[in-house]
Amino acid sequence: MPVFREPVLNVAVVGGAWHGKSTLIGRLLHELGRVSDKMVERMRRLASALGHE
Repeated sequence: MPVFREPVLNVAVVGGAWHGKSTLIGRLLHELGRVSDKMVERMRRLASALGHE
C-alpha cells in the first residue's frame, strides 16, 4: 500500500537582526495550523518577559 505524504517546501528567509524573520515564519506556521494558539500565547508571554514585544 503506498504511503501518501504532504509535499515538502523548503523556505529560506534572509534579513538583518530584529527585522521579523522569526515573526514571519511563526505567523505563517500559525496560519497554516502547524502552531497552536496556545503555543503562540506562550511565546508572546516569553517574549514580553524578555523585553522583546
